[in-house]
Amino acid sequence: KKKKDVTEIIREVYGKIKSFFISALKETLTFSKLLPSQSKEDKVHTFIPLLHLSQQNKIELVQDIPFGEIQILLKRKEEEQKAEAKADTAAETPAS
Repeated sequence: KKKKDVTEIIREVYGKIKSFFISALKETLTFSKLLPSQSKEDKVHTFIPLLHLSQQNKIELVQDIPFGEIQILLKRKEEEQKAEAKADTAAETPAS
């Protein structure tokens, strides 16, 4: 069996996360939903990339209780957040 490059696996997991949030409005993504199967190998090949993506500040991982479900939140790029904040400010400012 051919071994995959870790960087490639991280890209695949990040792609799955992004496509989930593009298609699922207001739905929560959890570690269980992201898993292709319940095999130990799939769990490891999904969890390790999540840790890397969190470290790279691309996602946020939230776990309310030890051994509980892990929620995955997609962090938007700083430029997008600034543009949205600027648009909000412009919308709040009355035209004279």
